Amino acid sequence: MSAPSGLNYSGRDGEMHIIDNSQSTAGAAATPWGIKVLFSQMDFNVPFQQRAEELVRLDRERITTDAHLQLGSEENMYTPVNATFSYALSSKQVDAVLQFVGVDWAQIEGASPNAPTTEANRWTVQGTPAAGLVTTKGRALTGSGQYGGGRIDSKGSAIALLGFADRKKVAVDVEVIFQERDGARKFGYRLNEAHFAPGEQTVGESADFVIVSMTAMVYGEVERFTAFSRALDITLSGGSGAAGGASLL
Repeated sequence: MSAPSGLNYSGRDGEMHIIDNSQSTAGAAATPWGIKVLFSQMDFNVPFQQRAEELVRLDRERITTDAHLQLGSEENMYTPVNATFSYALSSKQVDAVLQFVGVDWAQIEGASPNAPTTEANRWTVQGTPAAGLVTTKGRALTGSGQYGGGRIDSKGSAIALLGFADRKKVAVDVEVIFQERDGARKFGYRLNEAHFAPGEQTVGESADFVIVSMTAMVYGEVERFTAFSRALDITLSGGSGAAGGASLL
């Protein structure tokens, strides 16, 4: 029996960055906002994205030289996979994490005053610039035809994924680097275009820490990486919405 295609790590400590798709004027060009989380005891389980199915086509129900495989529906290219992870966290960081992934925003009546009419949903949290955070879902391809999280179709071409139809749904990129037992950080994974539905996130209090259990619907790629993406720490922006006081994660 073969093992499932995916990743599974248990009881690991490390660092997690969650970033949006905003284009800040502070620091380097096209620098997104982000939040840094130092966690412990993480259980991490995520499958990889599926490809389009292959359909068997026989010659009048017989295997002949005319029998072949035909590419089936590419619906899987737009279908998310469920990633689950739980970890111990300081109580001071819990609210910031849930706000940044859009859990609070999804339950607020009405649209953001800064939300555009397009599918590039925006939401605001403490420290956010006036324009709000920008979803990573359905972002445009770069001039090279690629971006972090882009998908490759059956023809080998890079494609941009669709944006959400629901303006209350947003997505972020999640980057996790696990710490080895000897203290060296050697491996990490990036979940592109991850949506966190409010009803699937739970928080449990204990005497010493808070256990956060999160489920993400990952629409983009699950990528291995060795260094965090460049982002501005939203918790150091001074809470005024200005990026001038922020520093890089």
